[in-house]
Order: sequence, then structure tokens, then C-alpha cells
Amino acid sequence: LCGPVLCDRSKPELKQLSPKTAGILASAGVATAIITDHPVIPAQYLPLCAALCVRDGMDRASALRAITLTPAQICGIDHRVGSIMPGKDADFLLLRGDLFDMMNKPQMVFVNGRRIL
Repeated sequence: LCGPVLCDRSKPELKQLSPKTAGILASAGVATAIITDHPVIPAQYLPLCAALCVRDGMDRASALRAITLTPAQICGIDHRVGSIMPGKDADFLLLRGDLFDMMNKPQMVFVNGRRIL
């Protein structure tokens, strides 16, 4: 579990914290999940944390997996969430552009398989 990426470096154990870590681990074949430390850093910043990891070298596919399927697998709930497949919970959004572009806005949002936006 890598993160939180969005935080200050006020404690000694955070001195060397870097958004590069997630990409290094994923490239080495380590199952990597990016975290926010919710509720201290709210979960809605998760895509931003992943974008920072991409900016610092993590490939986009690994970053997407690190905020979707890999954390679901780590938690043992990947049979219900983490990817889009028949029979899984269906909460997702559709974007026109890149998920990691913070200027992008959702075009459609689905919760429990129903379009809400």
C-alpha cells in the first residue's frame, strides 16, 4: 500500500515519502495499491494521488489497477468490485479524456448500475 501521496513531510517517517515509490514497486512486480489515508486525506483525492504517481514514472495501466482491481484483490473483495464484469457491483464513471487529467469532468456516472449523471 503506497501513500498517502498528498501530505506534508512533518514526521520523520515521511521524510523520504515519494510518489515514485508506487511505480517502482509495480515495475518490480509487487501488487501495489495507492491509498489516501482516508478520512485524514479524503478518498475523493485518490485519482489525484494516482496522477501524481503517473507524473513521477508509474505507467497509466498500473496506476489504474492500483486504485481499482489491486486494492480489491488485497482486501479479498475482487469478486464484487475492482473491475467491470457481469455480476459485479457497478459503480463507475465515463470520461472523455484521461482519468489522470484533473481538468477532465465525468460525462456519465453510474451507481449500482444506474446512470445518475
